[in-house]
Amino acid sequence: KIFDDVYDIDVTNETAGNFKIEESPVELISGKAAKGNFGSGSRSEVLMKLNKQKTNFAVALNYLNNHKNYLKLFVFDATLDKKIERTYEDEQNEIARQNLELDNDTMAVYLTEKRYSIDLKDKEEGGKYSYSVRKITNSKEEEINISVKNHYISFLKTFINKDKVFSVGFYSDEGDFRYGGVCIYEMDFTKLEILKSNYNPFDAQFI
Repeated sequence: KIFDDVYDIDVTNETAGNFKIEESPVELISGKAAKGNFGSGSRSEVLMKLNKQKTNFAVALNYLNNHKNYLKLFVFDATLDKKIERTYEDEQNEIARQNLELDNDTMAVYLTEKRYSIDLKDKEEGGKYSYSVRKITNSKEEEINISVKNHYISFLKTFINKDKVFSVGFYSDEGDFRYGGVCIYEMDFTKLEILKSNYNPFDAQFI
């Protein structure tokens, strides 16, 4: 057994696209499980995402092989027909994959990543990292980078509202011992740019 957190996904025509997760571990991929690359946990995780219409789902797994960190990404439809398969390599272990989001209409998957780089190690204010939201389809990939500027953002959640893509999280500033507000980024993947970015501080009563 390689992955403790991988489960069989049972999909039948009778369920009409309603996926059922059976808690029986199964080997999906060869390699040694990596630690701490999904979310904020310290253990390896397998990330699964089901779209709202329950017509397709994505599975992403992170593992180490020969001291290199890999991400394996799959997207399946309700008949278990594989629509997307990608493998990503992170030799320097500088990427924390945070979440997946699936588009109901196009079967595109959005992968949000927190990235640490040498270029940001000398940054004087704010987090020494950036975020990226990657749109992945069966034919191409597109990416938008998000700078945290002088803020600290521990986590960003990406979601789709009709034809718009948003990333939302909590931010703090230098010297804060708690979150100071909510940050929101609105993105346009046709232009590959951030349309709006707002930092909305909590009022004193909330804090």
